[in-house]
Amino acid sequence: MRWNFSTGQLERPTLQPARCHDRTTLYGIDDLPAGSVEVADLGYLCLEELQVKQALGQSFVCRSKAGTAVFTETGEPLDLLKWLAQVETVSECRVLLGAQARVPVRVVAFRLSEASVNRARRRLREYARKQGKQPTQARLALTPWLVVVTNVPEELLSAQEVGVLARVRWQVEIVFRVWTSCFRVDECRSRHVWRVLCALYAKLMGVVLWHWLVLVWRGGVWERSLYKAARAFQWIAIVLGGLMLVLQGACGVMFALALRAPS
Repeated sequence: MRWNFSTGQLERPTLQPARCHDRTTLYGIDDLPAGSVEVADLGYLCLEELQVKQALGQSFVCRSKAGTAVFTETGEPLDLLKWLAQVETVSECRVLLGAQARVPVRVVAFRLSEASVNRARRRLREYARKQGKQPTQARLALTPWLVVVTNVPEELLSAQEVGVLARVRWQVEIVFRVWTSCFRVDECRSRHVWRVLCALYAKLMGVVLWHWLVLVWRGGVWERSLYKAARAFQWIAIVLGGLMLVLQGACGVMFALALRAPS
């Protein structure tokens, strides 16, 4: 799915095989208007597509991928790790990304805290373990920094604002957490393929309706997280459901008394 963070709108949630790469999704480059800023996961980083985005007037903010060739604006190779070693808190420079593509971008680096570095290394090792591999030295060497690439000019987006937008991407993960933890879209009692599919679509319809209600009730103002909003919505639904059962029972009792009453 694609989530418009400025308005809260969900754009056509679609299904695809779970083992397919994220970049095989139906969302195309032409779907975004000129002037938009796309914040995507590392799996969506494709240098050829970044070139097309720039030609269409689109902007992007994404993490840098380990092993990608980096060059100075004059075309000389840049040792990214040596440059990062000089970063104390926040620093940026203009580079050309890719050995063939040579995409002009800003590289903005943020030195992370020790706790953040340890969490990043644990996640990296756990991900590599699930893949049956060992994390590369290049990936491990990059963990002390958050390295972001963007084509948004400095006058429109400062280095600190780039860091804020890079962390906004995590909100998409929260959306999926709400879908699985609160609405349990990934669970089904049946093992029949068509029943599972029907249950999945029914839950997705409920999720879309809930997102619409959240936008209407909150007026587009993000006063609480989606997870807390989902829990509040569930509590309200339980209370309303209980009241409906009570009213249904009371109506049934009154109807029975009316039938027994003398004419």
